[in-house]
Parts: sequence; C-alpha cells; structure tokens
Amino acid sequence: MCLRKEKVLLWGAGNTVREMLRNISCFHDCISIIGIADNDERKWGTTIDGIRVTSFQEVLHTSFNKIVIASGIYFDEIRSNLIEKWGIEDEKIENQHYFAKIRLIARYCGSREKDIQNIVKYLETNRLDVFNYEFTEKYVNLNPEIFFDEDVNMFYVMHFGRKMYMARKLDTKQKVLKYYQSLCVEQDIESPHLYLDEQFTVRKGDIVVDVGVAEGNFSLQIIDEVSKIYMIETDEEWIEALRLTFASYTEKVVIINKFISDYVLGNTDSLDNLIEDKVNFIKMDIEGCECEALSGAKKLVEKSDRIKCAICAYHRDNDEVQIEKIAHLMKLTKIPVKGYMYYYNDEKQRYISPILRRGVLRYEKRS
Repeated sequence: MCLRKEKVLLWGAGNTVREMLRNISCFHDCISIIGIADNDERKWGTTIDGIRVTSFQEVLHTSFNKIVIASGIYFDEIRSNLIEKWGIEDEKIENQHYFAKIRLIARYCGSREKDIQNIVKYLETNRLDVFNYEFTEKYVNLNPEIFFDEDVNMFYVMHFGRKMYMARKLDTKQKVLKYYQSLCVEQDIESPHLYLDEQFTVRKGDIVVDVGVAEGNFSLQIIDEVSKIYMIETDEEWIEALRLTFASYTEKVVIINKFISDYVLGNTDSLDNLIEDKVNFIKMDIEGCECEALSGAKKLVEKSDRIKCAICAYHRDNDEVQIEKIAHLMKLTKIPVKGYMYYYNDEKQRYISPILRRGVLRYEKRS
C-alpha cells in the first residue's frame, strides 16, 4: 500500500509511456497521472489514453510529486536538463522503473531478511535500478580511457591491463562508456552478480568453461591463471571482438559458436557432448537457459575431481529454485551468496509482480 496518492507527470510520449498507461489500473490507489510532457513539438496537443501531451513549460507550475522519465537511453540527459534548466529537485525525478519501485517496496517492506531490508531502505531515497546498493555510486563518474583501433574500426578499453574489444554495435564512445560502467558495477566486490572473490576463485592451471562470454570480462580476468578456457558465445559481433581480445592466447583459448542446453540438435549442444577435459570451473550467463545448460553438464561435473560453478539465476522467476535442485542432484555444495538484483523481462515484471532475485549462485565439488 502507498502512504499517499502521488501526482505523477510522465516525461516522454513514446512506447514506454503507452506501456505504463496500459497498466495504470494496477496503481489507481497510489498514482494519479496529471499529464505527459515531451520535447517534440509535433506531439503537443495529441493525447495518449485520453491524457494530453504538452511542453514541459506548460506544466512546469502544475502541482506534482514526481516526474517519471520514460527513457532509459536518455535518462541522464533529461534529468540534467530538468535540474539545471528548470530547477527541479533531483528527489522528484524518477526513472522508468518507478511503478515497479512502488510495488517492490510494498511487497518487501515487511521482510525480516537483512539483504532485502537494506534494499527497501535504499529505495526509500533512491531510484530503482538493476543493482540497488550504495556501491553503485562509485561508478557514476567512472571515465576510463576509450581507444579506437583504426585497423579494425572497433573500440576497446583496457581491462585488467589488457585490451578488451567492444562489439561493433557499440559504435560510439558514449555507448562503450555506458556498457563498461555496467560491467564494473556488475563485478564490484559488493555486487550480487559477482562471479569471483578471494575465497571463490580460479586456481593456477585450471580448465575453465565460460558459457555466455559476451565481451569476455570474466575470461580476461583469469586468462593468465588458466591452462585452457572454452569460450562459448553465439553473437557473431562478440565473437569477432573476442578473437581480437584473446589474439595472444590462442594456445589456451577455444572459442565455440554454439547454443548450450541439455540436448544436441543443429547449433545447440550440451557441455557433456562438447567437452572431454576434466573441467575445474564453469561460469554461465545465458539469458535464462542456465537450468537446461547445467542439466546438460551432469557427466562433466561427475568426472571432474574438483569443480566450481558460478551460475546466473536472475533471468527467470524460478531459476534459483530449479538450479538448486539440479545442483543438489549433482551433489554440488552450495556456497552462500549475498544480495539481490531487480530484473524484468516483460510487463508483468515491471508492473504487476516485480520481484528481487539472486544474481549468481555458487557451487563447489571437492575431491
């Protein structure tokens, strides 16, 4: 339940606002939409679900509690403009996840779990994001040097002292910066998405499988420690970047363009079928296919004398429970993890039943 009915002004007259208004009935008790503002003069005077679109100047002096910016890409730019040009207090500005924030606070405000209590407290004075912790503030002004390789027409950054190339889709410095900032937040020592720490790490000489490599930040972090690493990725642009990033490590790197599951068909394969080595570490981050991929690695886990697994569990609602069941059947020991992420993949997760999810689950098999 909301303590008061908030008067909300929506910024932006695009698809995100239309999506919000489709779900506004879920929030009739705590939100009143008083208008829609947009910079595009062509939209002024039009309506969306009966609500008039105007210039911000026209509604500037209207009484409102919150401005919700319905844009992820341009949020920072619009927020700065509202503060610097129009004098709007930062506390009144919310991002496109504001509706979910209301639901999450109501859902978890009575939780006795310390990790969740900390997130609820954080959200009382901060905007909802994927990671809802104070540590994220360290990266707001992160400004790494971004280089452009003219020979291949691709950007790269220095990561763990090595060049890490970016996919061609990241074709401006601003895109590369945003992407790299997100990687640093994701792998902060306090992040619930952290793969490795001082106690849970890769040993010298280990054989590693990295499923869902993307830019390769995990593999690049451990490349000098491993004796061999299988990098599994299906995005052709990332594969191109990976070949450049790991060009000096061809003797220990195997790049595989396959989808990973618990069966073998076409370009889909299982780890049991693909890999014959005794593996020591498996990392998985494959957009909700982790359960099937782990199920297809039973023989791989069984034949390894010692193995650790870092498995992402936030893509689907029930992944944590299902991954735990599979790991239990494999006789893997669960290593405690801390923290939760906010992640959504459809309208239901934004508006009706947003939830907090574990980021990465850790397991270990000892000889």
